[in-house]
Amino acid sequence: MRKFSLVFVVFGLVVSGAAAGAGQGKGAPTFTKDVAPIFYENCVTCHRPNNIAPMALLEYADARPWARSIKDLVVARVMPPWPADPDKSLAFRNERYLDQDDIDTIAAWVDGGALKGIDADMPPAPDLPEGWTYEKGEPDYVFDLPIEYTIAAEGEEDYIDFYSDIPWDEDRFAEVLELRPSDYRVVHHSGAYTVDLPWGTQVIDGVLHDLEGNS
Repeated sequence: MRKFSLVFVVFGLVVSGAAAGAGQGKGAPTFTKDVAPIFYENCVTCHRPNNIAPMALLEYADARPWARSIKDLVVARVMPPWPADPDKSLAFRNERYLDQDDIDTIAAWVDGGALKGIDADMPPAPDLPEGWTYEKGEPDYVFDLPIEYTIAAEGEEDYIDFYSDIPWDEDRFAEVLELRPSDYRVVHHSGAYTVDLPWGTQVIDGVLHDLEGNS
């Protein structure tokens, strides 16, 4: 059994050098020159050691075993995760979808043999803060959700809703919300919302009850 808890946060009031083999085009993109910059710009806030993604993408040795899967998910626009359709919505600050040139580069890299390239082409590693991933650093407020939940060792869990009072009496503007589970291995994704509770309900240990105590 594994246990995890959540922290609710409010901010702001890819193996050594490989050469092209037979059948690989001389102009195929390489990791160090072409792909690493894309990953550094769009992926490694999550795809880094000890974070929520299942693998890191900071080094060629990390990314190479996943090359085919990376291409498939990028071409399908599953990764990076960005539900908004850029063709049908307004532009968002910090939006994470890849433009078509980046997608084509990653696909060509994989189709060309997922080559490393030369070390001199590798861009500097990005400065990734430990802990909070927001670019402005430390949050203005950290709220520990006072709930512990046990995950079964096998099987899948449905979506789980936890409730907690917001610790402010006045309205506040939140620029960014970041959720940090205590165990990234058992949490794939999560979200935070504000809701008005129905009349006659109360929150007990993170669960919504009516006044008679039924959940």
